[in-house]
Order: sequence, then structure tokens, then C-alpha cells
Amino acid sequence: MSKIALISSPGWATSRVVPHALMELSAYLECRGMAVDLIDVKRSPYGGLSRAVIENVMAEIIAKVRKRKYEIVGLSCFTMDYWVLRELACRIKEAAGSFIVVGGIHPTLMPEDFFYNGTPFDAVAIGEGEETLYELASAGRAGDGLEEIRGVAFLKNGAMKKTAPRQFMKDISGLPRPSYEKLDMEYYLESQRDIIRSLVVSGVHILTGRGCPCSCTFCANRIIY
Repeated sequence: MSKIALISSPGWATSRVVPHALMELSAYLECRGMAVDLIDVKRSPYGGLSRAVIENVMAEIIAKVRKRKYEIVGLSCFTMDYWVLRELACRIKEAAGSFIVVGGIHPTLMPEDFFYNGTPFDAVAIGEGEETLYELASAGRAGDGLEEIRGVAFLKNGAMKKTAPRQFMKDISGLPRPSYEKLDMEYYLESQRDIIRSLVVSGVHILTGRGCPCSCTFCANRIIY
């Protein structure tokens, strides 16, 4: 069985918003019989997110990856995470040679951004990631049979190839509870002002549906892939 790690971006090391996507992916894979580690390295939010903090977080992540030698590593990327995840992926590839899959908003809309000369990324998951990542992990570290998996992009003969789109899940009510037990919940449950209108309370954000609940005018979240 492949050793799988889902890793939070170092750019979120001081955030108190739980990594919803990685928690949901972890729970889904484990319900399908796969063992998954969720690496979510945190630092104090009071000191800010400096380059020194990011370097320190990366070093801790790489130490964990080098120790376990994960065959498959999954990353989730917002546009603001792009450059730090490129750097992290390069270090993971060097440390463990893992098969690296990246998903999320930016890879879904612009998978071509992850394939360039010397890229560490082996595959992009486009759209909903549960079934796609399960099939990728089932294929093993070599990534055999990528052309048969819907909703992925990868390099072939120096050019990006994108498979047929994966349909949305028809019923998400049967999905397992996100893997809160894999997080440092003492960190996330420390009292803060970002839960309810600047009141100092303890709690975590939850999502009750798919997709972003916001409607920011500058965002491309209405683009159909």
C-alpha cells in the first residue's frame, strides 16, 4: 500500500482556518482503506508570516517527508500559494522522490502553470479531488494509467495532456467526517476574533456545502472547467 501524505502549504502556517480540503481528502482515502498522514505544521499567529517562518516550516515538513519517504504527496494550491508550493514541491522531490499531486482552485483553472522545464509536479487533479486522488494513489507511485483517470493533467512527451473532466459527485451527504483528529486542535481552538464578528471566542470554521461560499468580484470562482 502506498504511503500517502497530504501537506498544508507553509503559507498557511499561522492561519487558524482548518485545511478543509486536506481533511476531507484524508477522511475519504482512509474510508477506502488507505493510510494517510496529514502534515499541518503551525506557528504562532502573533509573530506574523515572515520568510524566516516559512523557511522554518519548510524545514520541518521536509524532515517529516524524509523520515517517512512518502510515495505519494498531495498539495492544495490557492493562487497565493503558487510560488511557495513550487519551492516546497522541489524540496520534497529531492528529499524523497515522491509522486507529487497538486489540486485546488489554481490547478483546476490553470493546470498548465504546474508543468514547466524541471517541474517537480507529476499530476494535477482538476475539480473535486476525492475520487481522482484515490485512483491516482491506487495507480501507485509510478503513476501508471494516468490517461485512464478522469480529471487529471500530466506531462507526456514534453507536453501537457488533460483527460476528460470528472463529473461532480451526485451526493456528498455520504462523505465521511473530515479528519479533525489529524490536526493540532488545541492550536485551532485557541480563542480568536475571526470566528464571529470580532468577538473573542473559541471555535473553528466549517463548510456545509461544496465550493467557496463567497462572491468576491475579483475572483474567478464562477469559471466552469
